[in-house]
Amino acid sequence: MYRRFVDSYQDADATLASPSADLVVQFKTAVFDLQSALDAFTAESSAGTTELQRLLSDLARLRGGSAAA
Repeated sequence: MYRRFVDSYQDADATLASPSADLVVQFKTAVFDLQSALDAFTAESSAGTTELQRLLSDLARLRGGSAAA
């Protein structure tokens, strides 16, 4: 098991020292950018949901009833 652990690090070192290291960096950057976009989408979606809940609450209050969530 230790040997596989060491081999995995040697493989990683070899990969990062090879031309494919650029691909690893590009992939890491793409994943980071995707995560940032998803975080922004989540924040906007959450804000939209909060606004809709507020509008439903206002509507229910104006109608004198209660809105189902």
